[in-house]
Amino acid sequence: MSYSLLSSRVKKISYMNRVRALLIGVIILGASVWLYASNMPAFKGDAVQTEEDLRQQLLNESRSTYYQREAELRTNRNELLDVSSGVAIAGITILLFVTVRRIHSLQDFRQLRTPTKRQVVVWFNIGWVVLFAALYWYYGYRGARGDYPPFADSIGIPLYYGQATLLACWPVLNILLLLLIWPAKMGGPMFEKPIVYKWWLILAEVFIGGWLVLAGLYLVTTIIDGDHLTVPVAMLFVYLLLILRAGHVAAINKRIG
Repeated sequence: MSYSLLSSRVKKISYMNRVRALLIGVIILGASVWLYASNMPAFKGDAVQTEEDLRQQLLNESRSTYYQREAELRTNRNELLDVSSGVAIAGITILLFVTVRRIHSLQDFRQLRTPTKRQVVVWFNIGWVVLFAALYWYYGYRGARGDYPPFADSIGIPLYYGQATLLACWPVLNILLLLLIWPAKMGGPMFEKPIVYKWWLILAEVFIGGWLVLAGLYLVTTIIDGDHLTVPVAMLFVYLLLILRAGHVAAINKRIG
């Protein structure tokens, strides 16, 4: 092996090691902020006394007064807990991905290949099932944390509508996925480049790109909101959309070539 080739390989490995170190740093930072925030009081001053005072005020004061008073006294503990945990989980998910896929260099990352069509469908549906568990965890965790006022309705209402939405969208999105994946060609590079842009490729890029934007916004929202189980699912959806994009580019390249 020539010196230049060896030097190039060392640089690539070093680059990915820096990426892993960055991911570990992000995870440690997120975990540290979460630990710090978990020891913060939820309200300014004497947290327990303030919380009890607010609950007692409900007997004589209106709900609007309660919300105003709570906003004045509440600290930023919950926001810090949510963002820090979301960032840490996102970092863990990416680190697990590069570890499982044995990505040790930038070249390894570029040589990722798309899975089979069956795997895409299975992964999507596994992710969708996890969303049901994520829904229960989200409201259960926040209820136990004391995010909701004592006069608030049961979390059964948002759970009911959340489950209904997930169930209603499930078959629709499966049909859309099957329609999108049917003409795609799998097994090629994840970052397939078009030979030439034809109108149908532009249409596919715009359509899948639109879904990628929505999935990206959904991912950012779940990270900021600290929606623990939904964060890796949102990242999975972004990954699957990138796979679909690569499959369509590969199919059109084969047709043109």
